[in-house]
Amino acid sequence: FGGLYVFIDPDMTTVISDPAAPGFRRSRPWQVSYLSINDADRVFKFLAVTGRIELPRASWIETSGYLEHRAEMVVRALIRAAEPDRNLTGVDKVWLQTWIHSHADLITRDGNFPFLNAAKREIAHLGYLKIEDVFP
Repeated sequence: FGGLYVFIDPDMTTVISDPAAPGFRRSRPWQVSYLSINDADRVFKFLAVTGRIELPRASWIETSGYLEHRAEMVVRALIRAAEPDRNLTGVDKVWLQTWIHSHADLITRDGNFPFLNAAKREIAHLGYLKIEDVFP
């Protein structure tokens, strides 16, 4: 995500941009809040606090298959890194599950697949994902 983003709220205008851009932090610091586009944590917090992003909710994420798709992509990336010559064109869910079990140490060390599974369980249980508990 790049470019310049301006958010106008009743009490403050917020600019998200590259600090190296000409004019960044030059006008009315008492009226304009400047966030570096490279500071993902502050940008995310701003967007979340001001209600500009929708956090994952069961109503759409469970039916979309998004988490399952991301989990499969994570596993395929790990396979590609571990076995660069393997052709993944014809693999099915059973083969992927077998690979996951036989490479549990690699899956655990990477952490992404377990995170996505935990997120799926939390959303199924609570109806939403507590994003404040997620390490960036």
